[in-house]
Amino acid sequence: MSEKINRDNFEESCSAGLFDAINDFEKKQREIAQDLEELPFEQEHFSAEDIKKVIDIRKQLSSFVKKSEKDSNPEVGLADAIKYLDSLDCWIFKFGTGEVGKTAKTDSVYYVMPNGISLRLKRINMKKGLKYVVEPFMECIVFEKDGKPTEELDIGPNVREFCSQEFNNLQNQDSPAPDEGFTSKVKKYYKDGKLYFAERPNNLFHDHFGDDVNKIYKINI
Repeated sequence: MSEKINRDNFEESCSAGLFDAINDFEKKQREIAQDLEELPFEQEHFSAEDIKKVIDIRKQLSSFVKKSEKDSNPEVGLADAIKYLDSLDCWIFKFGTGEVGKTAKTDSVYYVMPNGISLRLKRINMKKGLKYVVEPFMECIVFEKDGKPTEELDIGPNVREFCSQEFNNLQNQDSPAPDEGFTSKVKKYYKDGKLYFAERPNNLFHDHFGDDVNKIYKINI
């Protein structure tokens, strides 16, 4: 009987803890929503030239993927893709994510443009083929440190990326980019001059929460 009582108490305690966590999360969300109503926000605007660059890079990477499918050593395709990306002058950052203090061949590599458009090479998927390594372009990238968002690249924080369905469709089209460009669907709210919250787009294609930044290869500022 005592064993059943203890089990019941344990289950009740777990249920109570779960409800408390849910209530805390919902309370935090309500507080954020109230704050956002009073805070300024920005939406990045990508020019037609920005979009053309994304489409051109996506096409070139697709050619590497197709070529690698016929190659007995897919690592060659990955090396060619990295060499090509490294040769471009459109990036402001290149960094890796994984275990802090220890890098590995399976760590992801990110390339970021000054306008916040990012590209990830998910190298842990290399055994599946290059098509599973080259990720779609994301329209917004931020970092999270101690649960708070920041736009500053540093060793340790997690990566957070967003992409709307509209931006994903745009990067995969073969027609020229629209003359008016594209305004990001991601709203970035600021408080006291610092990033306070990055809001997921309503028509979400992908929301990616990545590993810790563990290596910074390149910064062009």
